[in-house]
Amino acid sequence: MEWYEILGSFNQLLKNNGATITALATVILAWLTSRYVKLTNHMLEETRATRGPSVYVDIEFNSHEAKLIIGNSGFGAAQDILFEVQDSIPWAIDDFNKGLANLTPIKHGIPYLAPTRVLKYRIGTINSEEFFSKESKASLKINYTDSFNNKNNIEFEINMNAYDGVLIESFYPPEELIAKQLERNRIQAKSGSSMTSTMSRMFKKSCPICGETISSSAKKCPKCLEFIADEK
Repeated sequence: MEWYEILGSFNQLLKNNGATITALATVILAWLTSRYVKLTNHMLEETRATRGPSVYVDIEFNSHEAKLIIGNSGFGAAQDILFEVQDSIPWAIDDFNKGLANLTPIKHGIPYLAPTRVLKYRIGTINSEEFFSKESKASLKINYTDSFNNKNNIEFEINMNAYDGVLIESFYPPEELIAKQLERNRIQAKSGSSMTSTMSRMFKKSCPICGETISSSAKKCPKCLEFIADEK
């Protein structure tokens, strides 16, 4: 069959079944459009999720006390942050240390937490052998709202036994470690410079003619150009 015969047959098919083909094409186009809309909405939700707030809670230690860390590592603000806590950690509570459940943000919540913001609160001192036991733990539930009015819920548990034997410098921020190392380098450099200056003065003498400080081995003063007799 020649090509013009095939083309004629196709034209005849369109004439006889044009309405059916048009309806079928419309259905296919509608399905593709709905699929595209779903994919677009899914991509939009993922974009919102990646740019939304991400609230986290952690505990930081120094040599004798613990601090509660509440931060927002996301790109959006977190609002109406509420906490639910079940705490069995034996905190040493006094006028300055309130324990985890009695902290202001835990009891009353945080209305607004800006992106990348980190808040720190003193919890209590560490003065008990049971502090790092397996039974020493706290369960927290965090509820907050993002800028798109979406509700977020997080549940996790902090077990003090996991921190048993951990080094204090594990909680130092990297910039603080760098600053301390730079300060040590500065002190060492200053000490080395002072020692070099002392050693330099030990191997110098004064010119008996003009009083200029010169090398102890100099035979002639570079300032007054007078020859210097050897000291016996």
